[in-house]
Amino acid sequence: MDKKLEQDVEDELELYILAKELHVDIDVVRSWPLEKQLKWMIALRKMGQQVKESLPQATHRQKEHLIVFR
Repeated sequence: MDKKLEQDVEDELELYILAKELHVDIDVVRSWPLEKQLKWMIALRKMGQQVKESLPQATHRQKEHLIVFR
């Protein structure tokens, strides 16, 4: 696969993911200006990162709770 085609496929996949996460039709996302698409992509990545970072802490707290109450 050439680089341009590969990039086009990746870009399209990003739009489908964005549409799925926001529960809107892909055509709605395609109609948005690039700036709006990028803002939403960045926001979703940041939210995902926050969730990812909070999971080990929650698990650790749960383990501490179980150790204390055994």
